Amino acid sequence: MSKITKESVSAIEIASRLEQGRLCPVELVEETFANIRASDPSIFTELLEDRALREAHASRQRRREGKPLSPWDGVPVAWKDLFNIEGRVTTAGSVVLKSNAPATQDADMVANAAQAGLISIGALNMTEFAYSGLGLNPHFGTPKNPHGTGPDRIPGGSSSGCGVAVARGLVPLAIGSDTGGSIRIPAGLNGVVGYKGSSTAFPQGGTSPLSVTLDTYGPLAADIKSCIGAADILNRRAVAVPKPVSISELSFFIPTNVVFEDAQEAVVQNF
Repeated sequence: MSKITKESVSAIEIASRLEQGRLCPVELVEETFANIRASDPSIFTELLEDRALREAHASRQRRREGKPLSPWDGVPVAWKDLFNIEGRVTTAGSVVLKSNAPATQDADMVANAAQAGLISIGALNMTEFAYSGLGLNPHFGTPKNPHGTGPDRIPGGSSSGCGVAVARGLVPLAIGSDTGGSIRIPAGLNGVVGYKGSSTAFPQGGTSPLSVTLDTYGPLAADIKSCIGAADILNRRAVAVPKPVSISELSFFIPTNVVFEDAQEAVVQNF
């Protein structure tokens, strides 16, 4: 069996290897948990080992019978800790909510992923109540950005665990939320791809939003194609990755006014 490394964690690639029989869902999940236990303990707030192994065994059986639920049957996924997962308390990164009753059912997106055969690995750390772009958390610890040398660098927030988990190669797919940059910031700081959907791009049932009018959701992954495929699966659509379009056929909106007010010169030059 081919081993998973941080350089090869692409949901699209893993789905292909599962389809070809080069990966076993059960062995993949076992290796995933081994890698997580050997990594930064602040990335996850809770692991779902019993559920994940149960789902992995079911996925392996479906693959053997040639009856996968989707092309991504057996692909691991992890969730920012503001998505309800049946049987556990949704903390939203805070100890204040730990006395709440456990969720009685999965959030809509968690359920949609399960119906496509994806395997839920655990709940990912986040900024408390999703209220910061730095990614710090005094209760569950702060996930360490895997890049750079010297002092630990911030992971970005509020989907801090999402960005770090994908960047470290622990999971190929993490689902986060974005109110004012909470997917885009950790994706950018950790060097992965983040897709912030529109306000209606993903089902919102069973989540703990920071703002019911501003929150959006989306995946973080190693590549754009994986984010596109995840968006289909989370909406119960067939996975269909569009073909690339020539850059000459695209139109770009480039701001020239208020966006640049008070921006540092280095930022403007990079833009």
